[in-house]
Amino acid sequence: MRGMYIHIPFCHQICFYCDFNKVFFKNQPVDEYIESIGNELAIMANEGHSFEGLETVFLGGGTPTSLSEKQLDRLLELIHQHVNVRALREFSTEA
Repeated sequence: MRGMYIHIPFCHQICFYCDFNKVFFKNQPVDEYIESIGNELAIMANEGHSFEGLETVFLGGGTPTSLSEKQLDRLLELIHQHVNVRALREFSTEA
């Protein structure tokens, strides 16, 4: 199965048991981070990396649900620009 994992390292609370790369949400460049994900997807597409055959997209972290509605909308918009989400078998997020 071909999948794409997008790491969102921002949390409003740092859990003691979590081993993932994460930072407190406050004062972080979240909008810039989201735009950099879009830039990376564009670079990959321009370099000939195909997202055809992709079966799953997973947003993990951190806590992707800590993003504001506007930030999450922007992230999903950037993903939709490069990935045919209708062809996916799964699109999920950690919460």
